[in-house]
Amino acid sequence: MIKSLENIAPEKIIDCLHLSFSDYTLPVKMSYAYWVERWGAARIDYALSFGYFDLDDLVGFVLHGIDTRYDKISFFNMGTGVIPAFRGRKIVKQIYDMCYHNLVRAGCEQGLLEVLQNNNIAIRTYQSVGFKLSQELISYHGKAVDYPNDFIFIKIDDYNVEDYNHLKTRHLSWEQTDATITYNPNEFDCYELRFGNNLYGFAIIKKSNGNLTQFGVQNGNWTKLGLTLFDHISKSSPKYRIVNIDKRDTDLISFFKNNNFEEQLKQFEMRLAF
Repeated sequence: MIKSLENIAPEKIIDCLHLSFSDYTLPVKMSYAYWVERWGAARIDYALSFGYFDLDDLVGFVLHGIDTRYDKISFFNMGTGVIPAFRGRKIVKQIYDMCYHNLVRAGCEQGLLEVLQNNNIAIRTYQSVGFKLSQELISYHGKAVDYPNDFIFIKIDDYNVEDYNHLKTRHLSWEQTDATITYNPNEFDCYELRFGNNLYGFAIIKKSNGNLTQFGVQNGNWTKLGLTLFDHISKSSPKYRIVNIDKRDTDLISFFKNNNFEEQLKQFEMRLAF
């Protein structure tokens, strides 16, 4: 039976998630609090998320965040899982065949998701539903950068994420948008790169895992200001991680390549057009 997850305890969904990904490339077993907070920040709508039940047991699910993306009301598949004993039954396709009209009635104009580029089974599953490859996203290992400079890096306790819009010259993925940060600003540290009274860059870093959620420099001038910014980031947050850099941001990709930042993983963004 397939039904909405609106009245399902989050712990039940998380248990299904952990079992579904028990043999996955990346570790996903985190605390209940971690997933509840992350899903809240990702704008999960449980009424538009769906599960496959075997009697009372949740054995498969899709979780959808709802927001505007690329100027369209979009659902974002924040998580898909099927426990090992129920794989091979096309459960994900069954869920989408059932919930497609619910998403359309809710006003959604497209669907989006992110998937590891080497996860061929998942890619084929999503393609069977109608998703198509859209963008490429690259994540990098953070590294120590030693680049002496006279800039200062100031931690801002009471910040407004919109104050840095003019410095956001790169494409942001779903979990890097302003809405993710404003859901719980206390989960992030915000820094400003300054010289005198002038603002030249910024960085917003998630405290729990070091993810560099947002960052930028004046005029997107990575050649001139990139090493200065990352010198300060690496000293303020040594365990930082660079996540989901869009391959369309060629100047930024070139900066990481030219300065020997090591690629960690690659993902595809996939899109389902209604």
